[in-house]
Amino acid sequence: MKPRSVIQLSDFGGPYKGNFVTSLLALGDFLQEKGLRQVLVFSDEAADRAWLPEVREKSPVYILPRDASLFFLAKQIARIAESENAVILHTHFTTFDVPAGLAAARMRAGGKRPNVIWHLHSAFPVKSSLSRRVKDDLKLRLMGRFVDLIAVSEDLRRSAVRRGFAGRSRVVANGVDLIRATSPGKSRAQVREELGVSDDTALLLAFGWDPLTKGIDLLLEAGEMLADAGGFVLLVVGETQLREFVRNKFGDSLPAWLRVGSPRECAAELYAAADLFVSASRWEGFPYSVVEAMGNRLPVVSSNIIALDWTGTSGSVVFFEAGDAVDLARAVREVAGWSTEERGKRISASRRLVEDKYSITHWVSETYQIYRDLLADES
Repeated sequence: MKPRSVIQLSDFGGPYKGNFVTSLLALGDFLQEKGLRQVLVFSDEAADRAWLPEVREKSPVYILPRDASLFFLAKQIARIAESENAVILHTHFTTFDVPAGLAAARMRAGGKRPNVIWHLHSAFPVKSSLSRRVKDDLKLRLMGRFVDLIAVSEDLRRSAVRRGFAGRSRVVANGVDLIRATSPGKSRAQVREELGVSDDTALLLAFGWDPLTKGIDLLLEAGEMLADAGGFVLLVVGETQLREFVRNKFGDSLPAWLRVGSPRECAAELYAAADLFVSASRWEGFPYSVVEAMGNRLPVVSSNIIALDWTGTSGSVVFFEAGDAVDLARAVREVAGWSTEERGKRISASRRLVEDKYSITHWVSETYQIYRDLLADES
């Protein structure tokens, strides 16, 4: 029989492995030292990603169709778990939550009892349909009694409990690989030249994978307000959804102050080129990007969502009222007015906060402690 394993089931298929997959790989190395194997399951969105071969070198990998029925997925997950001698099924990004719970129930009928962990990464939408609320209610109140939950922030944990989650819940903040996140392959000057941004122009950086969630409409509205004063360029990074969103607003001719960029494997190049990071999200769980920006010693302008309350002690984050483009523009002007000395003090404090509490090493240790507790309960 194979040694015991932890199976990570992730509906993740980003163009680059980013902090999420990097975190899983670091966890796998740590688990191996502790006598546990890690097995990775991704949705078919990851099947053709360039990072997948590297991941396969570190762990067994399975691919499952994200649009298959719950019962098909449950059957496949149970098959994988039995063949890999799984003691923990750890899901990420919701798609595999219910199938993993059903798979565990199926396996218990055969005498095996894998633990199930749902990892809550994203905030529940502020507005959702009746059918979505009913599904969440059934999932959290009924199946939630038989699983554990990890939330990336205390607010998310409380939100799940308010919605009826009945199992044991804990908080583990996301961790950032600071070496990867702060080691640019290209210099600041090279990246700014590629973007057509001069040395005397302030570069504002933002990410816009999901334009509505990320508040891209607010960013563009604020950009129009700031354009009269000049002296800045806004770089928004994303894929097809972002480009279509921007095209719907500006057509094929972008204003001089706006750039739309593609994701990079080396995100540190973008942070190195920037002078300010902007997070205009309407809701989020725990944004990796804000932690990365702070780790790169960038000031941050952010919407005052609860998920970022922890940044208030850093000094380098200036908040604006979520959903308010006028207040966003005001916050950008405030940061732009900092003296060199004030900016230096604030960003140094941010870097120390990230190193102390939000490193990938800290995340691995906290996650493993939960595994150890679960397995100890069985003995």
